Amino acid sequence: MELTNALRKRGFLLENIAENDLKAFIDVEKMSHNKYVAEHSDFFGAWNENLLTNTFHEKFHYSYFQKLVFNGEIVGFLGYDKKDDVIDHVFIRLLENVQHNGIGTWFLSNLIVLSEKFHIPVNIVVIKTNPAQNLYRKMGFAFYKEEDVFYHFRYLP
Repeated sequence: MELTNALRKRGFLLENIAENDLKAFIDVEKMSHNKYVAEHSDFFGAWNENLLTNTFHEKFHYSYFQKLVFNGEIVGFLGYDKKDDVIDHVFIRLLENVQHNGIGTWFLSNLIVLSEKFHIPVNIVVIKTNPAQNLYRKMGFAFYKEEDVFYHFRYLP
């Protein structure tokens, strides 16, 4: 998966993840989701560094796990896991200052291409109060399930 020329010209790069990206991963996770976790603190509780560390290491086994760099700084993480019958564990974590630059649209467009190519659905889980769900709907993902504080969306090829 390669960034568009327009995103690269604006200073964005995708790079492979390294073990020393753990702190940046935790920082981006907290900064990008702090509002939503706080809104549902009765469900999530306090931030758990050990859980975030384990999550980071689990994502190394995903089909795709990249960091997004802007002007030399890590500003996000993108990933998914492609299996024989589904693309799931989709995540887009972007710092607020780089949101609304077309990165999410670019990433989801690539997932849709994979979905069509392999004739498998893409599943995305989002916290109910996260407005990213509007982008998912716009891109053709349909709501199919509500669970705790999450909405589940699916793109069917």
